[in-house]
Amino acid sequence: MTAKSSKVGKKTILLLRQGKAEKDDQHGKGSPLTRALSDDGKRNAQRMGVWLAAHDLAPEEMLSSSAECAIVSAEKCIKSMGIGVQDLRIDHRLYQADPKRFIKLLSSLPEETRCVLIVGDKTGLESLLHHLLPNEGNQCAENRLLKASSLAVLTWNASWSALHEGAARLDQCVHAASLPKQFPYPDAGGDERRDRPAYYYRQSAVVPYRMKHKRIEILLITSSSNKHWGVPKGIQEPGMSARDSAAKEALEEAGIEGLVGHNPLGCYAYEKWGSACQVEIFPMRVGHVANKKQWQESHRQRQWYSVKKARALLHQQALLPMIDTLVKTVVVK
Repeated sequence: MTAKSSKVGKKTILLLRQGKAEKDDQHGKGSPLTRALSDDGKRNAQRMGVWLAAHDLAPEEMLSSSAECAIVSAEKCIKSMGIGVQDLRIDHRLYQADPKRFIKLLSSLPEETRCVLIVGDKTGLESLLHHLLPNEGNQCAENRLLKASSLAVLTWNASWSALHEGAARLDQCVHAASLPKQFPYPDAGGDERRDRPAYYYRQSAVVPYRMKHKRIEILLITSSSNKHWGVPKGIQEPGMSARDSAAKEALEEAGIEGLVGHNPLGCYAYEKWGSACQVEIFPMRVGHVANKKQWQESHRQRQWYSVKKARALLHQQALLPMIDTLVKTVVVK
């Protein structure tokens, strides 16, 4: 078998229709491109991601239209497969695209690519189904196979460059409503069931600090509701280390950047979404504080405090031993 012919084999296209938008989304009202994805849409996209992981259908190429609902649906689905979203390609030409646009894009894929995920709207994806499945396209529409948050699995045995009208076969159509409401833990093959995808329960955080007059100061931020003080913390992003994910949360939640230590200060657990979340804590020596315009979550408050005052204000008491460890390990200069 030659190297060229070895690349030609079964190809799979995963067509995921974006979830429903929020009904009362004022920000995106009147614009389908900017309307926010509903909570049900988010959960359904995550259930699809788990289903894909369980069926070994992780895509090598991931594409989304530029509609907000499509982008967030794609991100939620991809993360639930345990894959990072860094390689997700957002293409404005895919919004309500005609079949020619899709075929041109697919035909340009590297032949070694076996599986591609396309997330888009009803108009664009159904037009592609009609093109690739001429004998089944009408039936797909009549049976609403691509209703919101549904997935169509198409295959054929040829090269991407040979893709043409009627070339594919519909292997399966999956409706989010038919999938389990809860998610397997600790991965797609796990027996335990939880309220959120497995990666939600692995979190990381930073304790931001600076030196002022040879004394350590701790930066605290308020919760999103501004009810209590804490430190930047969030879900560990699939495809990222706990340390890198913590740095990302620090930038988003507190608007800060700096040097994150390689060695964690410790970890703690807390209850959320019906189970225990494990949080790994890292020290962060702050080097830059963004202004309000650059700070993504500027609805929060942030304030520098002495170690004593920070300890008194912290809502999460499990962080206190980490503060003590930080104080012992920081070299005062």
